[in-house]
Amino acid sequence: MCKPLTFIFLAVLSLTVISCLGNHGSRTIPKDFGMQNTEVRDKIPLRAGIYLSPGFKKFSYKDVYLRGALGQEFYALISMGDALEGGSILALKNIFKEVVLIDGMDPEPLKEKIDVVVTPEVVKVEVKLLYVGINERAVRASIKWSIVSVEGKEIYVNTVTGEGSYKLPLWLGGKDAPVEAAVPGYIRALQDHFLKAQDDIYSNKWWAKQWWKEGVTKPAGAN
Repeated sequence: MCKPLTFIFLAVLSLTVISCLGNHGSRTIPKDFGMQNTEVRDKIPLRAGIYLSPGFKKFSYKDVYLRGALGQEFYALISMGDALEGGSILALKNIFKEVVLIDGMDPEPLKEKIDVVVTPEVVKVEVKLLYVGINERAVRASIKWSIVSVEGKEIYVNTVTGEGSYKLPLWLGGKDAPVEAAVPGYIRALQDHFLKAQDDIYSNKWWAKQWWKEGVTKPAGAN
């Protein structure tokens, strides 16, 4: 176990090294990030149009892991947009009969192509320190999923949170070491999110309920 003075010395030395090399590193999580989802046998018998906003496809998170005495931030910049796009499309293809990428929400040109519009939206990504001694940090990624009919009638909405974690090395070792340590935690959070989201959208069985097909307003308390 490091003695207090040794720990302080290492922390100061790490900060000095990072200050010389730069205050952040960046990484992009790829579309193929090792999702653990599987395809269901009896798919939802609908054509789903998925709308991914520009902000969703370019989403990145600034993970601040250290603040200097003068207020400077040392952080890992995690680009998640590619992974969010790839994960969303794959999750829907696993459960819908057909999935179509759409570039707008205007219902008229969509009616002949799809039955419903699915829109994921990042609500929040947050990182919290779990254990100081080993510098373990928890990653939580919350994404809101909305499904509406082509006429704009709300059918399903839920915010699903995926969780992961990573350990930041005590010896930071330059600007790339923290971001290299962080990426697996973000991948685990996304894997967890898409497993939960796919299961919730499918298991809810909303597509078998008649109220949204009959052009009526969603009843109070209906899922």
